[in-house]
Amino acid sequence: MKLFLEKKQMIFDFDDTERLVDIDKHYENVKQLKNSLSDDREKYRQFSQELNLNIRTVESCIDTYEKSLLISCYTFSEKSMKNLIYELIDKGNHSNDYTNKFIENKVPSNKYVPDVRIQEIEKSISDLESGFKLILPKNLHEFTIYSEMIRERHSYAHAYNYLFDFDNFKLVINVLKYLSFEYHLLIDYKEKRRVILLSLQKIKRLSIEITKVKRELRSKRYPKIKEIRTEAKKFVERYSDDFMQYELLQPIVGSLREISGINLRTPLNEIHDIYSKCEKIKNYL
Repeated sequence: MKLFLEKKQMIFDFDDTERLVDIDKHYENVKQLKNSLSDDREKYRQFSQELNLNIRTVESCIDTYEKSLLISCYTFSEKSMKNLIYELIDKGNHSNDYTNKFIENKVPSNKYVPDVRIQEIEKSISDLESGFKLILPKNLHEFTIYSEMIRERHSYAHAYNYLFDFDNFKLVINVLKYLSFEYHLLIDYKEKRRVILLSLQKIKRLSIEITKVKRELRSKRYPKIKEIRTEAKKFVERYSDDFMQYELLQPIVGSLREISGINLRTPLNEIHDIYSKCEKIKNYL
């Protein structure tokens, strides 16, 4: 059942939903051009000759279009984070003019540039929302690729070096969509987000305790098996529709569905399968 995010509101004055649609289109256009050039290079050569163009000019245009995707992804991350902070502090909307002026001096609209590395995003938000943690762990593979994107953007901006692997853009875009989801949860559904985080933390804690049981002592009657199954069922029923909209969150739902389907009447020779299902969820939390 879908409980929230039926319609996203803008973050401060930034329509992140629309911008993500634009980035998706940008990515698909570049992919189509690159694949087309790779598959039909001779046709492009003939096309270039007919127009009295060097094929390198066509290739250069595609390369430039790809590089602009890198800038778009980075700009989105920076803009959405900046506007999240402005949203949380209600920038410029206080009844006290001195408060508005103080905030503008601290985070000026024309100069404030947030650090959008994952660990710094968490830190900046936790300065305002004590104890804030992202739902997903910072060692996630997609976050590593996202960090590479940030480094490549700086390298390209300062030295015109561009080495980013185009195949990784899809992962980066998935991170941007996930961060947008997190920001909207924080803005509009803070209490629900807190409940979600507590539920996932409990499931992780149970999974760790379960997988510490030695293989020779494992039993389907171990009480924490039933407890984690119950928690998984509740989570899937409440949040799976919302989580399944985001590729980074889909593995969590998949693993929790497996756990919620654990059969406590399973034959003893299949007992280790129950424990492996519980162990799997640790990789995503």
